[in-house]
Parts: sequence; C-alpha cells; structure tokens
Amino acid sequence: MTTTANGTTRTARMTEAGRQYLAMHLPKRCGGCATPQKAVLQRNNPTGYLGVRHSKRPGFFTAEIGHDRQHHYLGSFPSAIEAAQAYDAAAIRLHGAAARVNFPTEAAGVAAKQNAPTG
Repeated sequence: MTTTANGTTRTARMTEAGRQYLAMHLPKRCGGCATPQKAVLQRNNPTGYLGVRHSKRPGFFTAEIGHDRQHHYLGSFPSAIEAAQAYDAAAIRLHGAAARVNFPTEAAGVAAKQNAPTG
C-alpha cells in the first residue's frame, strides 16, 4: 500500500478489477500493427517511462497509449511505476510480443501467459 498526499492509502499494483476494465474497454490485440515501434521515450519526458506523464493532480501520474489513431486513457496513478505497469499491460494487449514496454522482463511473463494454450 502507498500513502497519497492527502493521507489515503492505495494499493501499489493494478487491481484485478483494473485489469478486467482494461480487457473490456481496450480493443483486442491487432493482427500486426504497421508501426508498433512508434512508442519512443522522448528526451523531455521527466517521468522516464513510455506512456506516462505528470497528471494535473499534484502527486499523480497519468498513463496513456495510442493505437490505430485513437487515444486511450489508462488512468491516474500515485506513482510513475504503477502508471508504467498499466501502460505495459495495455501495450501487450494491443501489440502482443511486438510491444515496446517499460519493463521487458515482466512483460515477457505476461505475454507468455496470454499466449499459453487454454485447456
């Protein structure tokens, strides 16, 4: 748990409800985006993570991802790491193994779980 600026506590990881929300509201993985490698960390990005920026709310970070000329808001998080993890989950869901992510070692495990045969 983390404590926010106003003294409330929040969980440090994305909850199962958050994952389900992303699964329902983001489109399914594309068959092969023409340019999934567009996600590049800009030099002027103070957070140091792809798809993460400072929120208008003090002490929060916003995660966003673009896909097929659409902009998807992923949420506001109390830490940049949590926002980066949300971005990674959305990038893997949208782009599969071709996604550029912030935490490649964690993403490899998530992608393997998604591609594993069920049954």
